[in-house]
Amino acid sequence: IYGCSGLGKTHLAQAIGAEVRQRFPGLQVLYVSMNKFQAQYTTALFNNEINDFIHFYQMVDVLIIDDIQELAGKRSTQNAFFNIFNHLQLSGKQLILTSDKPPVELIDERLLTRFKWGLAAELEIPDYQTKLKIIRSKVAKLGADIGDDVIEYLADNIRANVREIEGALKSLVANAQVLGKRITVTLAREILKIYVQFNQKE
Repeated sequence: IYGCSGLGKTHLAQAIGAEVRQRFPGLQVLYVSMNKFQAQYTTALFNNEINDFIHFYQMVDVLIIDDIQELAGKRSTQNAFFNIFNHLQLSGKQLILTSDKPPVELIDERLLTRFKWGLAAELEIPDYQTKLKIIRSKVAKLGADIGDDVIEYLADNIRANVREIEGALKSLVANAQVLGKRITVTLAREILKIYVQFNQKE
């Protein structure tokens, strides 16, 4: 699963893991960020426990690794991951990887050819209608009273990043509560210029 930062790759990967655990309680499901994987590998290397490290990961039924692009340039860690990947693939296990780059721009050729065995799914920047739905959903979760004119203003002006939309909404609601004001387009424009780089329109 690949796409720009803030589009929900981590959220989606974790949701897949949760769904697998719910449907198949007997399966070993593991979610780990590449940062954590790298830290565990370094510790295992230092303690001369590389075989144990690799064996631990080879026992997993569904392995979810977030931010696989951080493996780039780490030759030794790539070799360990290559062994784990091969074993899980040959055993019919499931791997789910997230990245901010498409597979062709990733790491070493051996892994790239294996990544191509699977499905590569791109998360794209949401279009205007999708942004409206996202904002309405977030507004409902926050329990805020925000009119359609403000929602449309936000969808028009916030750069399409779900994390940025969520942060902007929280900031807007919190500021409106502190100031004791109703949320209007004018208030949104005034408050959010601090938090959000608005699109410039001619």
